[in-house]
Amino acid sequence: MDADLLVKCQSLFSESFGGEVDISDELEFFNECSHSAWFVAMRANEPIGFIRQFAINDSQCRGELYVKGQNESVADMLVEKFAHSFAPEHETSVSFVFGHKEEHLISACKKIGLAEAEETFFSYVYPPTKKAPKLDSGVRLATVDEASDVKSILSSLVNRPLQHLISTVKEGRLFVLSSDDDVVAAAECSLNDERVEVITISVKESCLCGGFGTRLLQGIVAKCRANHPDTVIHAVCRAENIAAQRMNDRAGFDRDPDNDETWLFSQFPILD
Repeated sequence: MDADLLVKCQSLFSESFGGEVDISDELEFFNECSHSAWFVAMRANEPIGFIRQFAINDSQCRGELYVKGQNESVADMLVEKFAHSFAPEHETSVSFVFGHKEEHLISACKKIGLAEAEETFFSYVYPPTKKAPKLDSGVRLATVDEASDVKSILSSLVNRPLQHLISTVKEGRLFVLSSDDDVVAAAECSLNDERVEVITISVKESCLCGGFGTRLLQGIVAKCRANHPDTVIHAVCRAENIAAQRMNDRAGFDRDPDNDETWLFSQFPILD
C-alpha cells in the first residue's frame, strides 16, 4: 500500500470503524510507522479490502483486517501477505479483533495459525438517553504519583508499563476511586467529546466484593456526562468474567451484543 491507495481506502476505513474516518489522521499514522505490512486488495481499480498493522510496541502488534462483503478468498490473500511480510525486530505477539458481523474473516486468520488463543468480549453501553448517576466525591483523575499504585491494581488484568500509565495520567484518561486516602480501584479510558470507552477497570485485591468497581464506573459516567451530556459511554469485559458483567449491570450499563468482539492472538513468527 502507498499513500495514494490509502486515500482511496477512506470509505473502507469508515465502514470498518463504523463511522466517518478523517483520512488525514490515517495518512499521518501511515507516514510515521513502518508500513511494510499494509496491503490493499483492488478490483476494477477500487479497493475491496485491506489489512494493516498498528499499535506496535516491543511486545505486541495489533492488526486490522477488513473485506467488503463476505469474500473469504480476498481475506485469505491479505492475511497470508501480512504473515509473510511483517518481520518484527523483537519477539512479538499479534492480535486481531473482529466484530460479530466480521466472523467470516476469522477463518482466514486460523488457516495460517494466526489464532493460538481466542477470546470473546461482551460490549456494554450507557446511552445518552439514560439519566447519569450522582457524582461520587471519591472518583477523580489519577495523579502521576499514583501511577505505580494503579499499575499494581491493573496488573491482575493487564501488564501496563509504568511510563504508559504516566502518559495516560497526563492525558486525563486514568480514573481512580479513593477510600480513606487509599486508591482502591482504577480504570483506563479512551476519551473524546462524543464517546468514552472504559478499556480496563480493576479493584485492589484486598477490596474486592465491596462495590468499589461499580462506584468507579458510575463515577466515570457522572463526570463525563457533567462535561458532555450527550456522551455515549462504552465498556467491555471478557465473556467468562461474570463479576465484570454484574458490575456493568449494577452500574446501569446495557448489553450491546451488536458490538461484541472476538480477539485472536498469536506469537510471531506465524509461519515457519
